[in-house]
Amino acid sequence: MIANTIQSAFAMHSVATKRFGNACIIALSLFAITFPSVVLAKEYEVEIIVFQHTGADTSENEIWGESPLHTADIAKQALQATENSEQGGVVDLLEKKLNSLAQQLKSSPNYKLLDHRGWQQSLLSKASTSPSPIGNKPVSSSDPTLLGSVKVYGGQFIVAELALLLRPGGSSQTLSQDTSGFGSYVRTAQYSLLEKRRIKLNEIHYFDHPLFGAIVQIRPL
Repeated sequence: MIANTIQSAFAMHSVATKRFGNACIIALSLFAITFPSVVLAKEYEVEIIVFQHTGADTSENEIWGESPLHTADIAKQALQATENSEQGGVVDLLEKKLNSLAQQLKSSPNYKLLDHRGWQQSLLSKASTSPSPIGNKPVSSSDPTLLGSVKVYGGQFIVAELALLLRPGGSSQTLSQDTSGFGSYVRTAQYSLLEKRRIKLNEIHYFDHPLFGAIVQIRPL
C-alpha cells in the first residue's frame, strides 16, 4: 500500500520533478508516508479500564505472567507512580469518553470492574516519562486487589507500557510488603500482565490476560 502511494505521488509530480519547489513537496510527502505516526499534538488524553474475568478458573493457582522478580518490579514501579501522582502535576479527566463501556462491564455478571481512570499528559521520551498509577481499594479480603502502573510516551510512535499485578479475591495468600517498601510478594494467587504496544490515536486497544484485561485509548487534544 505504501509502495502504491509512493508511485502515485511520483506520477502526479513527474512533470515538475525538476523544479525545486515541487521536489521539496514530494520529499515532505514521502516523509509523512514513511512516518505516519509521528507525534504532532502537544497534549493527549489517556484513558484506561481494567477489569477481571469473573469466570476464570484459578483453582490450581497457576502463575500467568512473570517470575517473582518481575512482580516485585511491578510493585516497586506502582509505588513510585503513586508517589509521583501525589506530588501533583497530573491533570485528571473531568469527562471520560469510555464511561459507557465501563458501565457495560460493571453491569455484566462475567466481569468485575477494577479501575477506570483518565488523565491528560504530554508525550515525552520514555526516559522523561513517569508512570501513572493503576489500582483499586478493596473493601474486604474477598475483593480482588489490583496494583500497577501504565507509562505512555512518544517519539516516532506512541507507546503504552502496562505493568499490572492482580490478586483475586478470596485467595488464601496475601500481598505482603517487605521492610524496604518495594513490595516483595508471595508467588501464589497473583497474576501479572506486562505488555508494551504501539498505540494508534483514538483507537480502543485491548490488553488480554486469562484472568483480567485492560482497555486503553489515547486521544489528541
